[in-house]
Amino acid sequence: MKTIYNLRKVNFTMLVNLEKNDSQFCAKYGLSKTTVSLYKNGDRNISDKKAREIELMAHKPEGWLDTANKENHNFVTPETVAVIMLDLNKQIQKHGISVHQLDDSVYMELVTMLLNDSALDGAFDSEKTERALALALAVQGAS
Repeated sequence: MKTIYNLRKVNFTMLVNLEKNDSQFCAKYGLSKTTVSLYKNGDRNISDKKAREIELMAHKPEGWLDTANKENHNFVTPETVAVIMLDLNKQIQKHGISVHQLDDSVYMELVTMLLNDSALDGAFDSEKTERALALALAVQGAS
């Protein structure tokens, strides 16, 4: 489920990643590294007041952080890719098979689907990985 806080996290993370590094973002927006990390990881929600302040500083229209912005749909960080692939590999091992036993095309399709879902949702869900893998294994077994 897409909540306002998921959308803010995704949009905030996009803003941070547009800068050279987190330190540059912190200096530009007057936020501590701890706060930026908490917002990016979803460990702290961005309040309405703080969202409006960030939008103003970023020269974005009011409510921009609360909107599913087109430019974010394909925006995924390397960290997100790593987390999704690690979780997928763990789920594959739980099924008692090796990653190498899956067709490369099936594996890449799973990763792509989970990345797209994560980018749109603003959240990573291990249960979605399990369901997607179960479906892929069933399809691969049927072919």
